[in-house]
Amino acid sequence: MKKRNAALLCLLMMILSAVGTFFVSNLFQLRIGDKVILPKADLEYYQALDQRYSKVEELKGYIDQYFYKDVADVDFEDGLLKGLFSSLEDPYSIYMNASDYESFNISTTGEYGGIGVVVSPNENGYIEVVSPIEDTPAEKAGLKSGDIILTVDDTDVDMDMYEEAVSMIRGKPGEAVKLTIRRIGVSEILEFEIVREQIKVQVVKTDILEDQIGYLRLTSFDEDAYEEFKAELSDLQRQNITGLILDLRGNPGGSLTECTQIADYLLGEQVIVYMEDRAGEKTYYRSDKNKVDLPLVVLVDGGSASASEILTGAVQDEEAGVVIGTQTFGKGLVQSVIELRDNTAFKLTTSQYFTPDGTNIHSVGITPDLIVEPSEDETLDVQLDKAVEVIKASIQESGNASVQGASN
Repeated sequence: MKKRNAALLCLLMMILSAVGTFFVSNLFQLRIGDKVILPKADLEYYQALDQRYSKVEELKGYIDQYFYKDVADVDFEDGLLKGLFSSLEDPYSIYMNASDYESFNISTTGEYGGIGVVVSPNENGYIEVVSPIEDTPAEKAGLKSGDIILTVDDTDVDMDMYEEAVSMIRGKPGEAVKLTIRRIGVSEILEFEIVREQIKVQVVKTDILEDQIGYLRLTSFDEDAYEEFKAELSDLQRQNITGLILDLRGNPGGSLTECTQIADYLLGEQVIVYMEDRAGEKTYYRSDKNKVDLPLVVLVDGGSASASEILTGAVQDEEAGVVIGTQTFGKGLVQSVIELRDNTAFKLTTSQYFTPDGTNIHSVGITPDLIVEPSEDETLDVQLDKAVEVIKASIQESGNASVQGASN
């Protein structure tokens, strides 16, 4: 009996060994001398790779041999990866090497050495100023939303070298950077030499205006914007404000999460925004019934972009407040940032967004309810003055309605 069991065990081991060898040979490789036998599917895959990339190697060989400059320090792999994204012809989809990605992360934390300007590649292939940041060297020097940056320190720049241009504009505080600018409506090319400073963006600024009207300026939707917004607005409410002016002028956007949290805190039960991918799949963001029950005005301009436009659209479409100012920037696309294992990353446009009534504002922007152009006299803020006027009228109208209700 024991001999029979031993024989069966031996036979079983032989079968398992043969099966294992078969699977290992097929899953990996089978070597015979200096040759390797591959499954047919694997062979076809590698042949396709060879056909696809042998041309790349051929072209690189020509460059190595004939280009008029030494290319020993050229990172061809980095160029190939960036070219992969530039072929999409989408200025917002980009590959970031480790240095680019580090620079990107620095920009979202709110503190860095630079001139304080938010820029973006545009659909014409240039690098465009979205907005200079308030109280920074860029604003004091006179950079404006819509300016096109042509050169940085005498180096021509465009959307294909967007991250490099951003890195060049940033730098050690106390050192100057030279920019040449093309501005709409100005025939000559403008030149700026701006001294860098340590830029620490104050995300939320508040004030109490006449008649106890609360003023809250939100400069970006970067990290922790929601918590700062909530704390500062709560402080205003403790001072018994009678209305709220939310100033999004020059706010270039930021995190979708921060934006929708702020909208949820501010607005009642409604759709804030919805995203739609290429398959037509929609993702809705909604606010609950809790809201800040005050007359609301939102101030916007050409520097109000992306997340600023999401919040503005939510207010306007649902008539939760009055939008005052000038046409917004017009960025209605959503990017996902994906970090890779080697500390590189990429941004890819994965969907477009729509305001609650189904409007996509990309390349168009949002038209305010009341269009008020800024004064040429920079000491005057006629847009803010109009906002105060509208809040006062809303308070007056609300008071009259209350009196009529009581008399009935």
